[in-house]
Amino acid sequence: MNKAGLRFWRNGFRRCRCAFDEETPINLISIISPDVLVKGGDYEVKDIVGHEIVLNNKGKVCTIDFIDGYSSSALIEKVKAS
Repeated sequence: MNKAGLRFWRNGFRRCRCAFDEETPINLISIISPDVLVKGGDYEVKDIVGHEIVLNNKGKVCTIDFIDGYSSSALIEKVKAS
């Protein structure tokens, strides 16, 4: 997490999505210890990186169904291209 992101976190912004520069978000999840961790429906909870941290802190890990025509990966690529 960059310094600005960490500053937002420390100042009480708890409902946000965060970008990270590492292979997985495990370090970010360890730092912020979210109450909820959500991934797409193609994952099982046991395969979601950081699920142990969230569950051990009495948080919730869940998956959500896909919606045709919406893709976070496509959105990221669009932003990178602009």
